[in-house]
Amino acid sequence: MEEGASRDCRSWNEEIYWTHFQYVHFSRFLHAGFDQCLAIPENFTRNLPRKLPNTVTLKSPSGIKWEIGLTANDNSLFFEHGWKEFVKYHSLEENDILVFKYNGESHFDVLMFNGWSMCEKTACYFLRKHGPKEHDSGCQIKREIGKKSAGVVIGSCPKKKPKNKNIHTPIKQPVISKFAKNVTAGNKEPCDEDIEAKPDIKHREKEIQCVLQLAHATLTDKGFIVMMKPTHVSRKFFMSIPSAWMTKHISCRENQDVILRMKENTWRTRLYYRRKPNRGGLACGGWRSFVLDNKLREFDVCVFEPGSLDNESVVLDVKIFHVKK
Repeated sequence: MEEGASRDCRSWNEEIYWTHFQYVHFSRFLHAGFDQCLAIPENFTRNLPRKLPNTVTLKSPSGIKWEIGLTANDNSLFFEHGWKEFVKYHSLEENDILVFKYNGESHFDVLMFNGWSMCEKTACYFLRKHGPKEHDSGCQIKREIGKKSAGVVIGSCPKKKPKNKNIHTPIKQPVISKFAKNVTAGNKEPCDEDIEAKPDIKHREKEIQCVLQLAHATLTDKGFIVMMKPTHVSRKFFMSIPSAWMTKHISCRENQDVILRMKENTWRTRLYYRRKPNRGGLACGGWRSFVLDNKLREFDVCVFEPGSLDNESVVLDVKIFHVKK
């Protein structure tokens, strides 16, 4: 009885918040790839009484307004067109935190925090743009809607280690284009095929980063993310699980069954654990079947969230984010 009343109270509180509050907020922790696009939390867009327009205005601490184009992928929205310029202008870095205040009329005020000191980035209050177009209200505005963001370099590693231990991605290897491989000491001119390969690589790198942003937008504090490596989806068919997550969420780690669940479908696999070093992962035919049935490939991203126990087996609810070919 009390539990039901508490649930009704929470529902009423959320209804009042989303429909009657003049301003609503969300925050984003800047992960790798944030400079290409940034996902808006699904819970935020789902609860808005009105759908966001294709273009929104971001107002930085300095008062400068930027028009940013939104793009959609499945159920998620991204800041994308003009976002790269916004990031560069404000010198945003991985692990920084942004707080967005939405006024209900396609306008966001943005606060910017250093992810290590947890204090505001004070320099952002004193930035000034030289020679931009003036808006009717006299505010400065940045117009970059039509420009596409350039691809990132996969080989660049972050200078600082992310604090979120529930995110498990492989060490990135440098990507060498066909163009680079065919440039010799004799300064031979590359063929047309080599030149055309470069944009394709940049497009794929951008797609990988956007898929990571999609996955991060759905992750809760109880789950973890894994980007697929070749050993996960072929050859060994073994996927490592972050040791910090296992320590916190799995009490008995001595080689037990794990059920992977996607809607009504389930796959029974096996968790193998070694005390020294503190490592474990999914293997056996169940994991291989999961990979093949869901057509997982290298760079695809899976979000794992703990579900209820099933006869002492661990249940993990899985969301898959495929990188387009």
